[in-house]
Amino acid sequence: AQDLLRLGVKTELDMRGEARGQVDFTTAEAIGIARVFVPSVPYAAIFEKEHAPRLREFFEIFADPTRYPIYFHCWGGADRTGTFAYILGAALGMSEQGLITEYEFTSLSIWGVRSRNYGDFQAFLQGFAALSGSTAQDKARTFLVQYAGMTHEQIGMIENVLLEKDESGCASV
Repeated sequence: AQDLLRLGVKTELDMRGEARGQVDFTTAEAIGIARVFVPSVPYAAIFEKEHAPRLREFFEIFADPTRYPIYFHCWGGADRTGTFAYILGAALGMSEQGLITEYEFTSLSIWGVRSRNYGDFQAFLQGFAALSGSTAQDKARTFLVQYAGMTHEQIGMIENVLLEKDESGCASV
């Protein structure tokens, strides 16, 4: 928790619903880091309607500028974290190759090698590809609106915090 505080983290977003009541997190709360539990599912399961309330809860945290910096995680940082990071990155305009490379970095997690050919990741990519839109960014925004119930204004708020703007006002990831 001290490392998070040194980094200026204001919100710890824990995607492990199964951790509630099993892990002691009082240290983070005692030093002023807000803890939020949003039990989440990885990969293609995010397209199931029953998960919509949790999707919205997760992404609404990113639409609130007072919550930043945000540290979000699951147990190993590969499956749930990788899935949600992919969607966030895509919504912000990262290239598809960049998104896949970022996902493959989750091989450094405790769960071992994750590649673009990993079966569960492939199932997610198929579901993602089926979303309307011609680019990964369009598809991610479709997901955020249709599956997570986000508004375009909320998506804009996420962009305002996470994208850097150059002198001309153009945004970049």
